[in-house]
Amino acid sequence: MSFTVSFAEMLGYPQSEWQQGEFDAERRVFVAWSDRVQFLLELDTWENAQYPYSDGPANAFVRHVRIQPVGKQIATYGSYANYNYCIIQIFHSTRGPQWDHTLGVILEEQIHPAGQYQTVSTRKLKWSSDSKWVEQPDAPRSDWTLYEYTLHYQRLLYVPNWVNIATNVVNAYPFFTKTLYTAAGMKLAFPAETLRYCGSSVSCTWSLGKVARYDVLARFLYKDSGWNKFWRPNGVDSDTGGAWEQMKLETGETYKPYKPIVFPF
Repeated sequence: MSFTVSFAEMLGYPQSEWQQGEFDAERRVFVAWSDRVQFLLELDTWENAQYPYSDGPANAFVRHVRIQPVGKQIATYGSYANYNYCIIQIFHSTRGPQWDHTLGVILEEQIHPAGQYQTVSTRKLKWSSDSKWVEQPDAPRSDWTLYEYTLHYQRLLYVPNWVNIATNVVNAYPFFTKTLYTAAGMKLAFPAETLRYCGSSVSCTWSLGKVARYDVLARFLYKDSGWNKFWRPNGVDSDTGGAWEQMKLETGETYKPYKPIVFPF
């Protein structure tokens, strides 16, 4: 831990508990009233936000604080409150998102199922009851699983430039997750052109010490067939109900409505 502000831990603290695999603790420290904002600024760093005692894990980060003035008020009549000291209650917990030291931010990644559907080819389909050919308007639907992938950056000091890039672009190269791993301990990888950027939402919050922080939630859709291939019910593989195929322009170039780019995320 590294502080330029002097402080003293109160007698009887920290107090901590384990509950259902999660750790929570409360610390109380004495700090000069005039140093309270600077103390919070220094507390709000990866190194100092960790839990510093051996009875709990270091990744029980500071989640919130409370300031209580101590002693008599020394302010003169008609001025704002002023004291010699204050007690700062510091609440640590493993609950909530984790601070990624390598990336320097709090980052959460999630993958959720989504979906779309296509109609299958009726070329070789008949109705069971009377053996009549199935007409295309009655073609059965084939559901296709998509996945929504989200990257949630939190506590950023600035809004990254990549939030302004055009949506509906895809990854030109395999894109690896930041924190999600396979059972073998390898990061998950999205093959080229299978991950489509759908835009970001941005919000501003206030951190300890009155510092503006930004939360950026980037949304993507994953499609294992690739976004620049299209469903063809009566294509080459129509025996299987259809297939994903590429299209070409008159010039002979591959039609790619979803532009492949090097992802900056």
